[in-house]
Amino acid sequence: MFKGFIFDMDGTLIDNMRYHNQSWFHFFEKHNIPMTQAELDKIHKGTLLEMMRTVFGADVPNDELMALGQQKEALYRETYIPNAIAGLHDFLDILKSNHYPIALATMGDWHNINFIFNALDIKHYFDIVVSGSDVTQGKPHPEIFLKAAEGLGVAPADALVFEDSMSGFEAAKRANMAAVGLATTHSVEDIQDLGLAKVITDYINLHEWLF
Repeated sequence: MFKGFIFDMDGTLIDNMRYHNQSWFHFFEKHNIPMTQAELDKIHKGTLLEMMRTVFGADVPNDELMALGQQKEALYRETYIPNAIAGLHDFLDILKSNHYPIALATMGDWHNINFIFNALDIKHYFDIVVSGSDVTQGKPHPEIFLKAAEGLGVAPADALVFEDSMSGFEAAKRANMAAVGLATTHSVEDIQDLGLAKVITDYINLHEWLF
């Protein structure tokens, strides 16, 4: 039986990754940066600072890189209207009513976190939040999940992670945590053989499997 639950945000609470993808290409267009989908897929991991450093180079000061990152995230928030993945609120209600500690562990920044919290009215479910600004190494490094488990007061082996991305699955594995895979960013077929505890497309009746 798991003692704590850790949720990623993008692609996990909401099915929004195509909007992030669109905002990346809008951002590249504004800065006259040639980029293919395959190239974006390779750099789309880690912290926002790490990604911007990959795009613009190590010689650009961190504050300038973060300002550029905020430009990209603002483009995303202008185009996406948040909708929770089906069954999310009911599932979080069940976890909360059974007094399980719940963490959000996302590489997103607080602008995006509050954007989703306010739109979905879910902030009250989460006991702690670990954001991209709280870690020095992004997924697939396990730092963010280990910090979340520590904040919840549970051992890594007693935590269950909810994730959608390959880098997130790898981070959970390296943190010694079981993971449920959301088939949003990737198809069920793409992730069903990755050794995940379960693969789902929504949270409807998930408690029946868990409990």
